[in-house]
Amino acid sequence: MRKKTMKADNGHYYLLNKAFRTSLTAALLSSMISNICSATDALITGNMIGPEALGSIGLTIPLITALNCFMDLMFDGAIARSSTDLGNHDIPGMNRRLSAGLVSGYLLTLAAMIMLQIALVPLSRFLAPDNEVVRRGFVDYMRITAGFYVVQSLLAPIPKIIRAIGNPVQATRILMIVSIGNVFCDLLFIRLFRMEIAGSAMGTAGGWMLSAPYAIYCIRRNENFRLVNPLPYLKKYIPDNIGAGLPGVLSSILTSVMGIVVNGAVVRTAGSIGLSVMTVGIQLSSIAGAAAFGLRKSMQLVGGLLQGEKDAVSLRYLFVRVLRLTMISVAAAAAVVLLIPEPIMQLFGVKDPSVLTQGAAGLRTYIIFLIPLYFTVTYSVVYQIQKHYTLATVISALPVLLVICFAEIFSRANPDLFWWSFFLGGIINAGVQLTAAACIWKKQKNCCYPSLIPRQDEEPSLLISSAYTEEDTQKALREAEAFLKEQKIGKKTADQALLCMDEIFHNIIQHAKVRKKGRKKGYYNARFRIGQSLYVTVRDDGIPFNPVLTEESLKEWNSRSPEAAPGLRIINRMNSEITYSFVCSQNMLQLRWDL
Repeated sequence: MRKKTMKADNGHYYLLNKAFRTSLTAALLSSMISNICSATDALITGNMIGPEALGSIGLTIPLITALNCFMDLMFDGAIARSSTDLGNHDIPGMNRRLSAGLVSGYLLTLAAMIMLQIALVPLSRFLAPDNEVVRRGFVDYMRITAGFYVVQSLLAPIPKIIRAIGNPVQATRILMIVSIGNVFCDLLFIRLFRMEIAGSAMGTAGGWMLSAPYAIYCIRRNENFRLVNPLPYLKKYIPDNIGAGLPGVLSSILTSVMGIVVNGAVVRTAGSIGLSVMTVGIQLSSIAGAAAFGLRKSMQLVGGLLQGEKDAVSLRYLFVRVLRLTMISVAAAAAVVLLIPEPIMQLFGVKDPSVLTQGAAGLRTYIIFLIPLYFTVTYSVVYQIQKHYTLATVISALPVLLVICFAEIFSRANPDLFWWSFFLGGIINAGVQLTAAACIWKKQKNCCYPSLIPRQDEEPSLLISSAYTEEDTQKALREAEAFLKEQKIGKKTADQALLCMDEIFHNIIQHAKVRKKGRKKGYYNARFRIGQSLYVTVRDDGIPFNPVLTEESLKEWNSRSPEAAPGLRIINRMNSEITYSFVCSQNMLQLRWDL
């Protein structure tokens, strides 16, 4: 995108960047708190109960991950697509999609949990054949957890829904209550009540139980989400939900398989030294991945809104920024490891000089793998947003499959090259991704290679930005009037749209107090788009305010005075449809006129 365009619309890009920062900050804070509390949870279990209990819980993690995959397959795809529905003014469709994904995912997870309970004892013998204490703890933990998992599976999607419909801050608060509540309940049940492994299981469930009142309050207060009967809509939404959720689920499953295969290959090639290097590498990739995870989630939310609004120009700008930030964060982490691998390994408890000497080269080679890996993972989010599900799935799964193949081949044929299996897997996957993008790019001339995002908006549109001043507001109204005349919009529709914009703009500059203290002015913008209808989306960064007159608000206004809030009555009356959302700490009002 040309810098000249960005400077001309600095108010728009200010609001876009602010929404992105809000989402990113919430995602990073949530990830950081979750990781700290998970580590604290493991310390409490290991020190207060014993290493066998820690081993028992460690065996449950892959099974719980597998159970979550059933919900993710049906529901995470709905989450990924719901922000696009929101940006496309399709609030009822978003509710139907989320309801279909939630109910189908819950039923599938419940069936999988019942089957798992039947197979727990045989599984324990397979996973821990030589340790009776670990097996018994594993079975007890899973059986106690199963009882709470039925309720937990209903609560866990709530923060995802709240984030998807535009409030990542509330979602982060819920997850913080869960994480901190988990630690509190662990101390309560393990330390005070001496419940050992059962206390750890109840501690996990206790965190979700403590978050339930606030989570339910948040979901009930949000006017954009209402659970509906999903049965009539399963056929329409489930295939799309599965397509959007498959890349993440398949990647998660294959990553678990990679862990098993690669650990076996590491033992064959480098023994305990290799395992130490692998453990440190995984920890470092988790740290580097926290930033990339937050960036991808923010791209999914804000980018989905832009895709729904068909704002290709802003979507390209956002994608370039996300890709740049991802590469900077991952490259910085890789550079530190490349420069000082031995001190970093010492930080993770590796003290043996022979391990430090032999493991440094392997760790350096492994860490380079992160750069092409996160490059392709970032692109897969764009493909997911634009419904290139097959390409997104291939890009997500291919690096893991390649690493599994190369790790097996090198560990048996040439152990000295074992660590290069990670780097080769990432490089080949990046090449495949770029080749596939180039092939699609040749068929779609109006797109930006290699992201496949259109170079310009698909429909006639106008973006106007304004500061909270009367002069800028009048200029914005004149631009809107000229655009509507240029597009030959009917006089009645144009007059109604301009009257509504006049009222909305003046309400913003008079009443939308800027939330951040010390800032003298804020920005708002309006985007006019002409498709089958005339669409107008207005954003401002003022305090939350919903101008949509529902039956409850009408009763409140009428109780004050029958003629109260005449401007709001005009706005609500002079359009075909009006919706309001508070998205990423910004008011977003969407209006539509039939043409």
